[in-house]
Amino acid sequence: MSAFSDSLASARKAAGMTQEELAFAIGVTRVTISSWERGLTQPDTESLRRLSEALNRDFLHESGTENTESAPPAGSKRRRRKNHWVTVAISCAILVVLAVCCFAVILPAVRRHRALAKLPPAVKAAAADLLLPEPEKYTASWFKQGNVRAEGEPWLEFDPSVALDLENHSEPFWHYALDFQEATGLPFTLDYVNEYIFWAEDEYHLETVPAASVWRDDEAPARWEYAGGMPVQDILCSGFLVVGRDAAGNRIAFRSCVDFTNAPRE
Repeated sequence: MSAFSDSLASARKAAGMTQEELAFAIGVTRVTISSWERGLTQPDTESLRRLSEALNRDFLHESGTENTESAPPAGSKRRRRKNHWVTVAISCAILVVLAVCCFAVILPAVRRHRALAKLPPAVKAAAADLLLPEPEKYTASWFKQGNVRAEGEPWLEFDPSVALDLENHSEPFWHYALDFQEATGLPFTLDYVNEYIFWAEDEYHLETVPAASVWRDDEAPARWEYAGGMPVQDILCSGFLVVGRDAAGNRIAFRSCVDFTNAPRE
């Protein structure tokens, strides 16, 4: 890691901010903040300015960038401060609008999930707060590509399986499961699992299941199992998006799938 990456991580933690909070404050993604802190990439001059304002630390001076530009005109610091507060006000307004949209759109959808129907109201509310808006488009191929491992972050290993049942149902039936466990020893808190059942490459049905409804191994708390079943039919796969948080509270997600194209049918 570089001196800048160490300095950035130290300043962020001293400010009591997660990577996600800092990313929102300066208008970048959490992945960008993570890349800077791991020394994989370097921020440009404008990003250094925003980091300096957000964390109250002169990263421009530390990086030697300050001397490569002409001195700011008189009053520019006051204008930047004014612009900062305007940005804060606009950000707060956007957050209010997003919060209203979340409660107006997501909560009704959550109530439709059968997995939440049997939970106490308090658990339902907690699970609903953790749900993210459904992406515009997912594909079966995307779920089959697997994950990219990041150094220093939790890592889930997946073991999907499917079995054919010809005896206990009136028609051939699939029992399938997705076993997964944290393999690095780092803390990982499961929030929910999204299952996307694909009839075509980009056509699916979504089911959301909160962590409380996913089986967890009492003897190995870092191991979970998601189980499901359906009549044998013409579908491609069930794609899974497993969403949780790391030790710092940063949201992290993994993908996997149960492939039905080669599953036993008779």
